[in-house]
Amino acid sequence: MSRLSGSRLSGSGILAAHTELYESTAEFLKVTANPTSLALHAVAFRKRAIDGAGKTVDLETFLDPTLVQKRHVEQKRQFRDVKHKFIEQEAKRAFLHAITGRTPEVVRDGEQDELAKQNKVKKARLKATKEEIAAMHAEALELSRQSAAEHARLAEETSEVAALHKSITDMELELARLKSTYPPEKRLTTSEADARLEAQQEELERLTADIACADARGAELRSDHGRRNKEVARLQRDREREEARAAEVRRQREVGGAGVRAHELGRWYAASLVAYRSLMGIKSARAASKNALEIEYVDGPTLHLYFDASGRFEDAALKGDDMELAELVEDARERNEPARLVSAVLAHLRPLT
Repeated sequence: MSRLSGSRLSGSGILAAHTELYESTAEFLKVTANPTSLALHAVAFRKRAIDGAGKTVDLETFLDPTLVQKRHVEQKRQFRDVKHKFIEQEAKRAFLHAITGRTPEVVRDGEQDELAKQNKVKKARLKATKEEIAAMHAEALELSRQSAAEHARLAEETSEVAALHKSITDMELELARLKSTYPPEKRLTTSEADARLEAQQEELERLTADIACADARGAELRSDHGRRNKEVARLQRDREREEARAAEVRRQREVGGAGVRAHELGRWYAASLVAYRSLMGIKSARAASKNALEIEYVDGPTLHLYFDASGRFEDAALKGDDMELAELVEDARERNEPARLVSAVLAHLRPLT
């Protein structure tokens, strides 16, 4: 029965197995139909059991009468399966014969192994092809990712090109407008434009220099103006003071007395002081502090005289000239005569020729 239930059998083998099975079934049904042939059944059963003892079937289990019905049902099922397979194969054979007009080929002994070997080779080839296809698929995925990145880059470059194209178009339109606005006869050549630019740069440099000079002159004038304003203010105060003195002198003259003589003496001392300053080349003299006197010469230098608390000459310094004063200062300190130092400085500034 196991031989008949194979997956693929030849046509003649299937027909012989079917005939043998059919005859065995008919004989079995004939024997079992007689109730008095129980002994014959037992003999036949033992005979089959002994024949099948060399197979893989357990003999004790096979001789168990209670399992006869179960084996009978199983055999009937196997018979139906074989019958259905036979009918199916015959139907396929008839169908193919009706379509092709040829008798279907029959698989002979040994062809199944050859086909299995060919199938194994084809499976190996199919596996290699699948691996190659998988590699091609991975490569295609990588190329698709690269293509997507390249597409994004090209899209960005395309947008930049579009923007540049728009800029070029705008520049061309602007150039056309300028050409229409400024005809050729009103245009300058490159050399003319360079010459005009150079001339304008020179003019700009000259004006810049004039502005710098004007700024310096303006600063000087502002300084001079401030100095003159201070001088005017000082003269104004002197004028007010002199006017007050003149008014006082007029009043004293009208009244008479010693005030008139004091005024005359003051005028004489003032004139003497002016004459002394002129002879000594002194431009101005002022008290820098309680114990210091600054004498500015007409020639520029300034002599600083320093006195102690008792009014005695102590030291001197000359600014604006490199004259050596050490010996002169020592002599003036010993004699307590700073006027000798003033005269010596004037003699140095105005040497006799």
